[in-house]
Amino acid sequence: RTPLHLAAHLNRPSLISLLLRSGALLAPEDAKGDTPLHLAAWAGHVEAIASLLSHGADLDFLSGRDGYSPLWCAITARHIDVARLLLRHGARVSLKSSGGLTPL
Repeated sequence: RTPLHLAAHLNRPSLISLLLRSGALLAPEDAKGDTPLHLAAWAGHVEAIASLLSHGADLDFLSGRDGYSPLWCAITARHIDVARLLLRHGARVSLKSSGGLTPL
């Protein structure tokens, strides 16, 4: 995992912005194929997600290993506020995981 993954996982929006302004890659995948946006969605961190989205994070990026979208992660983890934020930004509910499941 990168420092950006850690900042997203710990819900540190100001650190996310600093890292991205300093040249960090927006969507690096960790060993499981998750981006910082996926980690923030799993953890329910609305502020981190808002920061990542303001910098252009891809809200429909499918994780490498399981093919989960950030919306899929948020709904599975029952983070309704995160799911609402992603939907307001245009996350697609029709995307399927590698197992053929949609977020809904």
